[in-house]
Amino acid sequence: MNLDKFTHKAQEAITGSRAIIARYGHSQVTPEHVLLAIAEQNDGVAAKIIELLNVKPETVVEEVSRYLALQPKGSQITTAKDEIHVSSKLMQVLEAAAKEAERLKDEYVSVEHLLMALCDDSKAQAGTILKRHNVTRERILQVLTSI
Repeated sequence: MNLDKFTHKAQEAITGSRAIIARYGHSQVTPEHVLLAIAEQNDGVAAKIIELLNVKPETVVEEVSRYLALQPKGSQITTAKDEIHVSSKLMQVLEAAAKEAERLKDEYVSVEHLLMALCDDSKAQAGTILKRHNVTRERILQVLTSI
């Protein structure tokens, strides 16, 4: 997937997931790592959207962190700085985010598109966690049209 079609903040979240996989001892980036990365972004749009949906971003961060802590540790692969091993589920989420951007006639994939794509609970546990807090694609769209 070509990250050139992603906004700076979206790229930051994906590449920042590298530190998160190191924190948890995982070997590849999953949707949950990206959700944690965008929810932890200081001055981030995702946290603001989650707040506008009457959910504390810290609650989502805590729940995703608990989930990740329970996942099996992998052999950490040392790779070139710009190389990240991405799970097939995350690839599906990134493709869904690109489709969201296309559907909304946006030129670049942003954090908002990533958040909407992460809401699909059939793709990963990240979606189940968001759904549990009533963070859905439809509600995110409502917030985006109101701001």
